[in-house]
Amino acid sequence: MAAQGSEVKSSLHETTLPIQDRIKNAKYTVEKKCEVGEYTQAKKIIESLKTEGEATHNKELVFISYDLLGDVAKCQKNYSQALQHYIRASDSLAANHFWRNLCNTYIDLLELYRILINRPEALKYGQKAQRIYHTYQLNDSLVLARIYHRIAAVDNEYGPASRADSSIVYSRKALSISRALNNASLMAISYNELGYSFHHKKIIDSAEMYYQKAENIWIKIHSSYAINAMHNKAALYAEFNFKTNQIIPLYLSIVKLVKDNKYDYNLNNVYFSLSDLYEKKRDFKKALFYMERYHEEDVLYVKKIWKSEINEIDEKYHNEKLQQEIKNDEAQLKLSTLTIKQQQSENRQAFMALFATILFLALLFALVYLIWKQNKLLKQKNKEKDVLIQEIHHRVKNNLQFVSSLISLQIHASQSQHDIHLLNDMFKRIKAMSLVHGMLYKNNVETNVDMKIYLTELITLIDELINTKKIPIEFSLNIDSIMLDSQKSIALGIMVSELVSNSIKYAFSPHAEAVIGINLHQKEKHCFFTYYDNGGGMHDAHIDSKGLGMRLIKIFSKQLKGDGRFENKQGLHFRLVFNTDKV
Repeated sequence: MAAQGSEVKSSLHETTLPIQDRIKNAKYTVEKKCEVGEYTQAKKIIESLKTEGEATHNKELVFISYDLLGDVAKCQKNYSQALQHYIRASDSLAANHFWRNLCNTYIDLLELYRILINRPEALKYGQKAQRIYHTYQLNDSLVLARIYHRIAAVDNEYGPASRADSSIVYSRKALSISRALNNASLMAISYNELGYSFHHKKIIDSAEMYYQKAENIWIKIHSSYAINAMHNKAALYAEFNFKTNQIIPLYLSIVKLVKDNKYDYNLNNVYFSLSDLYEKKRDFKKALFYMERYHEEDVLYVKKIWKSEINEIDEKYHNEKLQQEIKNDEAQLKLSTLTIKQQQSENRQAFMALFATILFLALLFALVYLIWKQNKLLKQKNKEKDVLIQEIHHRVKNNLQFVSSLISLQIHASQSQHDIHLLNDMFKRIKAMSLVHGMLYKNNVETNVDMKIYLTELITLIDELINTKKIPIEFSLNIDSIMLDSQKSIALGIMVSELVSNSIKYAFSPHAEAVIGINLHQKEKHCFFTYYDNGGGMHDAHIDSKGLGMRLIKIFSKQLKGDGRFENKQGLHFRLVFNTDKV
């Protein structure tokens, strides 16, 4: 009974708080629930707030509940649903002139579009938030600090390196406010963004110092955001070639922090990085152990996505069922109206005709509104699809990297030079495919790859892998910036890989000046590809051989619908003309 009385007392105290304090408390509680994956409990808190708002006719509480539902959906990575909730909240808050909370919702929209890699939309909502804040003189330092933080984050992540200075200015403004408020959480966010900015400017000591300050504060206040600072510091160490013994403890600390506090955080990238670092240390047992953990985490992540999709489908089914019931009710209502109309006297016919016209216009308006809403939802789904396509390329790249790692382990374990030779060839071909998906993910495109960048990186990679004797080779590259789809890119990449590998292995005498040239040009819908070296050429028997390398060159020439031809003319020449249309 004592516990129950205490709970009632706490609830009564809560309802006596001012509205803005109630909203801040609810937002903080929902955030903490989401950190540990307690989404159902978070939604119950929001529903309670909404019910109270409806019972007391407090529109502000009702509208804020939509914003909080957007926060939960964003944490669950259901970005289309989050966008719907935030737009609904912002429209309602704007219509009723609740400027302070509208400003906060615009900040949430800024953050969502930052996650969706849409910098123009993110900055648009940042400008809206600033305009609302200054126009209506909100005088809320906490809100202003949030605006500065999010704009700094957008400049840091998606602007050019020169925008780091702009990010530093906003972060320092936010830090000044945070110190005045003595708000540790806000100070940590400022330090983390400053670390990211100096990281961007390649000022290592400053970046490391700010990341460490952010990490210390977040750990002290038991916030899951400490993971961000630790991850950023590990990325800094990796980029500037710190020792693996300095990077590994950071990733292990992230794993421990997540496990100890049961944070809802996907560790697959952490496990993948640990596997790669242990492989560099030649500790293959631990490398394999963390690669297995990576795949286990990946499976859990996919299951979570499936579960979310199933829930969404279930919710859609119930909505469709409800709509069908509404349609049935409308049909019955229409039938009743027709019956009444037949029974009414002639002097009521004009009135009923007017009523029928109004009903028709209302239904027409509802239909137009539903079509507009559906189109809006489709646009949101397209944005979500773009993000998912990038995730697919990322997963393919990681899976190919996993296969490469297994082959690398086998190379180190093999005693046979023949087996090592075959495994190296296999390793090189997989790297050619992995490079395509890596570029698609890194450059934020769906299907097309710039051949100039791709072939230049590929040739450098092949030279490092195959040229074990370190023959000084002059690569003469005359390649246009031609955009090809992933299938054509992989086909051309493997052909180049085989040709360059063959030249490095067999073409050059020990003391000759070695030259390899590649030309790729486009004219209208045709690409003209030429490969040559100044080696000893290739025997006809080798050209007609059934070796895997020559077979791959012929197979991919046919796949590109081109006619590849070899010539011995002061070295080996290979020419191929193919169509740029889809294979």
